[in-house]
Amino acid sequence: MNATIRPLSQSDYQAIRSLYEVTGAPSPEHRLSALHWLRDRNPRFDPDFDYLVAEVEGRIVGYWGRMAARVYHFGNPIEVVFTQEALVDPAFRGRGIARSLQAKSVEPSERPMLSLWHNQKILSLIQSEGWLKLGSFRTMKKIYRADRIVASRSSLPLSGIMGSVANALLRLGRSLSSVRRPTTTNALKAVELSRFDRRADDLFTRVAQETPYLCERTQDILNWRFVDIPHKRYTVLEAPPNGPLEAYAVCRIQHADGLRKGIIADILAEDENAARSVIAACDDLFTRQGVDFAVCHGMQPAVERAFRSLRYRPARPLPIDSLWVHSSQPLPDADHPGAWHVTLADSDGEMW
Repeated sequence: MNATIRPLSQSDYQAIRSLYEVTGAPSPEHRLSALHWLRDRNPRFDPDFDYLVAEVEGRIVGYWGRMAARVYHFGNPIEVVFTQEALVDPAFRGRGIARSLQAKSVEPSERPMLSLWHNQKILSLIQSEGWLKLGSFRTMKKIYRADRIVASRSSLPLSGIMGSVANALLRLGRSLSSVRRPTTTNALKAVELSRFDRRADDLFTRVAQETPYLCERTQDILNWRFVDIPHKRYTVLEAPPNGPLEAYAVCRIQHADGLRKGIIADILAEDENAARSVIAACDDLFTRQGVDFAVCHGMQPAVERAFRSLRYRPARPLPIDSLWVHSSQPLPDADHPGAWHVTLADSDGEMW
């Protein structure tokens, strides 16, 4: 039974909602709102690189997410296409639906196809179809309340050695919560920002010229991505509040498994000190809101040093997102993680 592969249309949205339901995707209405935002409100939407659906006898049994975007190589724009999410109806799995969708998505185009995935099944598929891995990006974590994390994972009383270990971790969590954060030398004042303006464009232009690879972060993209997004609520912090913008950070708080998780979804900074200023502002927000732990993504060296100075460390075990490319023309000097400034906002998961 062959599937027809075609672009998604708005009339397909309810069928996509049904697909979310049968695949067990969380919050179908939430995800449908996200899909509408990704396609219909995206300032870079290009119908030539739209989502694809697989249809069998009038029934949508799968889809493959795509989105036109721009990546900057030392300030020079490159038109690319990011692939995002893939879903197949469980009743039609094993019939080559995902493979057909993938093949259609990479039909001859001058644009490189990029993908930042952690889904192992999709990774196996794209690797077998000629995609090349550019690098992996680790998650960094900061623990605020180790006692609550231990308690959430220990629903039964512990005794003996395990009880001693748990008690030691509880003491560690209490001691960590009392340790003062390192003083930020020459810290810039960071304040909450309601909307990005031309100052963000100027910061992006300056940073892009010094960065091998950076996804577009102009004001229209940033406002669409973090301010006008209907299904998530972010806090944007900028430094300094007046004059040229030197750094911003975007964060939110998520409730997961009884814990409060801080997420620094995006950050862009001119230097380490500016990065430290906005990270410290996120830190203060997380502390006031009673966050148990916080995460961020691997990124350019100066920003990573700023995170480390504020006690962020590589997570154990290491959650990995992998960046892959499918292109007839290789991207110059793109095949190592240090070339890319990648944050959680660039990954598929944070879009939804």
